[in-house]
Amino acid sequence: MKRILATLAVLATLLGAAVVVAQPASANSYPGLHQVQFENNSLDILRMRVSLEDDGAGHWRGRLHAICLKDTSHGQISQTCAWISNTMSVYESFGNLLGTKSWYDVSTGDIIHVGTYRTPSVGHFYSAVMTTQVQFADGITSQFHTDCTYYETYLGHDTWSQGSLSC
Repeated sequence: MKRILATLAVLATLLGAAVVVAQPASANSYPGLHQVQFENNSLDILRMRVSLEDDGAGHWRGRLHAICLKDTSHGQISQTCAWISNTMSVYESFGNLLGTKSWYDVSTGDIIHVGTYRTPSVGHFYSAVMTTQVQFADGITSQFHTDCTYYETYLGHDTWSQGSLSC
């Protein structure tokens, strides 16, 4: 299976398509954590991690960590990029929009953005969705890319149960 995926990734790159690679994101244990990486033909990389952040005191919020990288012969290195269009939305059961934040930032290639803390209701499920577009240091503007959390059902006492991917 890995060989087939690698072959498809090489073919997509040769044909000029953006390669999408979902990678495990086990660096921390935020509920709903999902990581996705997008790479263009110029070896610019946008890595996005979106999750729900539980403060341990009965509140949660959407959380994004994103970074722009460049794939070089020496490995992946950080690069500055302009965050042109960014929106993070948080949802409660059955698509009820709880809030949306948008921002523009040209100062860094590595951002952490968080929403507003909210009190969850037992038995309700929650998710966060991030949509972004960046301009890399080499002047190339990315397509709009989206990442989202897994649906997380709040069980009470700061306990969550993971469901399916929310986008």
